[in-house]
Amino acid sequence: MAKNDPKPLLTLVAQSGEQPSRLIVNLSAISRWQRTSLAITDFLLTVSRGLRKIFRMTQSAEVNEFLSYVPKRDKVTEGALWLLERAQEDRQAMTTDRLATTMFLADKAHLDVYGRPVFFDNYVASENGPEGVAATEMLGSTYDWTSNGSHVAPWTIDDAESQSLPRPTRSPNMRRLSETDVEALESALGMVINLDAEQLRLFTHRDKAYVAAWDDGRGAGSRLDPRLIPDARDDEMIDDLLYASRHAYVAPYRK
Repeated sequence: MAKNDPKPLLTLVAQSGEQPSRLIVNLSAISRWQRTSLAITDFLLTVSRGLRKIFRMTQSAEVNEFLSYVPKRDKVTEGALWLLERAQEDRQAMTTDRLATTMFLADKAHLDVYGRPVFFDNYVASENGPEGVAATEMLGSTYDWTSNGSHVAPWTIDDAESQSLPRPTRSPNMRRLSETDVEALESALGMVINLDAEQLRLFTHRDKAYVAAWDDGRGAGSRLDPRLIPDARDDEMIDDLLYASRHAYVAPYRK
């Protein structure tokens, strides 16, 4: 795909090998005790899933700790740098607002196609559309970068005509981004640079997760329900992702 011919977000299709895998157990090769143990484990997992479903049914759309991801801040950093660098190469202005929208669209695209978001960020409704909580913090002037293994931010912020323009000070670490992450980022960027500010605002304001957050009576600052972000709602998938974001191993950050 040519750099100046980005893939439209809405036609993003699964092309890579990043697909869920399933463990297949050869029951004939294991002992009766092991088969019994597996059966008990499977039963307990089924009960656990059932209890989680019942718990979810008792929850309202009000976002709480059980409906919040632990963001992958290394990916937020490198993904933002990738977008800023690519926009710079294409001579496209990338404001913090447009960057936030692009990252949301990339997360949504990757979630719809591959069953996981890129950044695991939590999103709130703003006047301009969905904004990532972690991304907004990290683009701010008071963020403590020592928690990311650095003493300074990997970008500077220029203020021009009441707009904030992030400028990357280094290239992204591509070891932190998978091929499908980049695919989703490129697709989202292609959509954003082909829409003006008003078109982009109207597009994101029609997103069902954004509409639900904005219309719940709180308006700006309302947290988007992660269960509503995928095109096809799958509460079990989101429940697994929420759990994984809190418990999955994260490799030490290296530049």
